[in-house]
Amino acid sequence: MIDGNTSQTGESSEAPAESKDSRARGYLRTTLKHGSIYTLGMILSRLVGFVMIPVYTRVLTPADYGILEILSLTTDILGMLAGMGIGLAVMRQYYAADDDAERHRVVSSAATLLIAVFAVVAAAGIALAGVMGPVLLGADGDPLLVRLAVVVLAFGSTIEVPMALLRAQQRSTSVVAVGLARLFFSLSLNIVLVVILRMGVAGVLISSVVSSFLVGGFLTVRLYRETGLHFDLPIVRRLVVFGAPLVIWNVASFVLHYSDRYFLRVFASLADVGLYSLGYKIAMLISLMISGPFADIWIPKALEIERKEGGTSGPILVTILSAYNLVLVTAAFCIAIFAGDLIRIATGDAFHAASSSVPLLAAAMVFFGYRSVGQIGALIRGRSDLIALGTAIAAVVVTLLNISLIPRFGVLGAASATLGAFAVEFFLMLRLSKGVHQMDIRLPRFLAPLAIASAVLVGTNLLVARDLALPASIALHVVAVGAYLGALALTGAIPPEMRAATWRAVRAPRETLRLLRGG
Repeated sequence: MIDGNTSQTGESSEAPAESKDSRARGYLRTTLKHGSIYTLGMILSRLVGFVMIPVYTRVLTPADYGILEILSLTTDILGMLAGMGIGLAVMRQYYAADDDAERHRVVSSAATLLIAVFAVVAAAGIALAGVMGPVLLGADGDPLLVRLAVVVLAFGSTIEVPMALLRAQQRSTSVVAVGLARLFFSLSLNIVLVVILRMGVAGVLISSVVSSFLVGGFLTVRLYRETGLHFDLPIVRRLVVFGAPLVIWNVASFVLHYSDRYFLRVFASLADVGLYSLGYKIAMLISLMISGPFADIWIPKALEIERKEGGTSGPILVTILSAYNLVLVTAAFCIAIFAGDLIRIATGDAFHAASSSVPLLAAAMVFFGYRSVGQIGALIRGRSDLIALGTAIAAVVVTLLNISLIPRFGVLGAASATLGAFAVEFFLMLRLSKGVHQMDIRLPRFLAPLAIASAVLVGTNLLVARDLALPASIALHVVAVGAYLGALALTGAIPPEMRAATWRAVRAPRETLRLLRGG
């Protein structure tokens, strides 16, 4: 998988095997613990949002939702450009710092930089709102809504660096608590302003302004009390040099995820856009529940392991990535195999065709989740330019594939283009990372679980008729999951030590929970 000679620093690679195994289990345990907390926070926030949908749809019109979507996309793009990738830069520089005093200067300087930049962005947005309103929202677009949106963006930016610090410190409970607190304030104000006072879109934006101000203000004051107020120009320069290429990465990622909707609108129909969007949302559960929470802890954890373990970090990284890969692929397989049943249960007949794109999109989300594998070498070496390059090339690839495939194959063409582009990004990023950081990913072994899942899925879909009764379909898909797990065990895709650890966890769940709490 990954060669152990990943660094020239750190302790000797001749450390006793037992010590290496013990440290690997410790790192894996803490990664699992923090990843589980991030996943729980994601589930809670999504659940609350889902419960509120029936409330909002009774007081907001489709046009209101359209206005919010346009303003959200616009401020997202502005945030990508003005944010300069500072959040990830903070984590990288935090672990590169030699002592706490330097870490304090890094964090404080980053926070001061972002506050200054977004203050300018907000001032410009407020001044130009009279022009931007009609452009974004049509002739009757209210400039007040644009002004509120840019203020939300400005106050929301104050949360970026404190949250990056909490992630760097691996304080996952605090990260989730902050997110839920912001959600609580926002929902509470929405109930008052939108549901009771019927203030519409303005009420939604005002609630976001207040919640972002309260949470961001608290976190910023707390951060400066801990670090002091700094604006260290050499540190700012390093942050900007590392973070600037990530602007390209963010924009290219936006193209990878969302450009296919526009091509479907031009070359297919709005109905196809709707069906594809539903399938994409189901496939994105893989990212929301697995790869997203893992990425939140993986970057600081990998940097910590590299700094502490030096030349012996490789096998430890292998252990964590192997476990992650199995969980990621298994989750994707389950979502792909049961997607048709879920859609039949949850939607009307007109939406059943959405299930056709889910298997391809689930595979695409696996390769999207492999970003954590391909990019880590470049992150360790501070080469954010390589990360931007890999994703920018993938964005070009997805554009060409969309043009080639969507006119001929519609929704399936869009899903195939997404899968192809994310696969290209992974393989290219892995090669670029290997050029700056000694890595040896054994692709046949690493990709074995994905190959097994794909084979079982294709075989099942060939054998199971689409019009099969729902109970029989679910039963056969349960059998398919068993076949997949059996194939993993029989082919050796699950390493013996991982099978033993899983069996211990199943046999002694209380002991497993105790270890996680203490991780």
